[in-house]
Amino acid sequence: MSNTRVYDFSEAELEEGGAVDLPTAHLGDLNGIHPIFSRLNFARCTDEEYDAIIPTLALCSAYLSESELQVFWQTVLYGRRHPIPNTPDWTEVHRPNPPFTPAHYAAFSQLLTELGCLFSFQFANCTTEFGAEPWGQTQGWNRTAVDPAFTPPGGIEGLCSLITLNPQFLDAALETRRLVRSLPPGATLDSKTASLILRQQFFFAVTTVHELAHAMNNAQRRDRGEPEPFFEGQRRAEMGYAWEQFVHGGRMSQVHQSRGSDCGLVFCTWPPGPEVIEVIGPFGKATGYGWNRRASRRVWNTDYLIPMSHIQKLHTRAFWQGDFRRWGMLSLQIPKTIGLRWGNSSRIARYGAVGQPGGHSGAESVSGGSSRSWSADAEGRVRRTFP
Repeated sequence: MSNTRVYDFSEAELEEGGAVDLPTAHLGDLNGIHPIFSRLNFARCTDEEYDAIIPTLALCSAYLSESELQVFWQTVLYGRRHPIPNTPDWTEVHRPNPPFTPAHYAAFSQLLTELGCLFSFQFANCTTEFGAEPWGQTQGWNRTAVDPAFTPPGGIEGLCSLITLNPQFLDAALETRRLVRSLPPGATLDSKTASLILRQQFFFAVTTVHELAHAMNNAQRRDRGEPEPFFEGQRRAEMGYAWEQFVHGGRMSQVHQSRGSDCGLVFCTWPPGPEVIEVIGPFGKATGYGWNRRASRRVWNTDYLIPMSHIQKLHTRAFWQGDFRRWGMLSLQIPKTIGLRWGNSSRIARYGAVGQPGGHSGAESVSGGSSRSWSADAEGRVRRTFP
């Protein structure tokens, strides 16, 4: 394997982390589409386009259908919202108290099936206020203003939402559909191709549900200018990333943005540590990543490679009916194996003593691991070793 570097990870490191090729990779077998992702809500897609994204929507549906995962959606829609002292508009949201009972879960599951009328999806290019082209964007709008007869379900009287997704997701899904249909009878995809497709579908699904988290919050807002709440005490207000942290333990991104999912995916604990902060209003605003209410105590972040073995299992009914039933949310947390540390001023940060730039290189604590289980090299790459 060559030592060619791909956005600070070498090809050897990508292979060591299992981030690119899983020899046993195969396409998923999930089925069942939640009503929120029904054909009606993708009205701007053709039948062929909707058919191509069904495997991804099946994974999206799993994120909505399990009761343990519904805790997040219950919190967004019916959680306790408390004002933050000394600020006029800011709140934080916490889980309902008392907690939902099994009867509540059944009623809430039914409510989720009725919420599809609040959301619609499209594929189109969009830009942020910072000039970047995002993978997704959510815009709230007041449906009752144009349709006075509209009655929202569940006593929810906030905004409806249009979720715009990057067309690259649709292009990849259509290419996968074409490729699969071109296979001779009995033939299967090679492992590298199957691994790439699984990564694309996973990142697509995470982005879609990330945007749905913003849309769910819109359903509780009557004013588009109302800021998002801080989720359960997090120091940064960004509902989509709060969902990613709640489910998988961090914010998802690609190893190399310009090459899509070809080079693998990484995740970083949310909210991240140091970033350039622009102070706006009562809180500092980190460019593109939500509002801060206090500074991070960390001096670095770590991007961990996401193993293909973890992505593969999420696409299978065996996982959702087996390991998830047995281990619950713990089974969704992505294992931390190989990571790259970075700080505020440079993509690759070098560290010596714990939490201090420079100095000698050696073992140190990384994201909760003990100093005996983590080691860092001179360029900031970290590896977990198991005694």
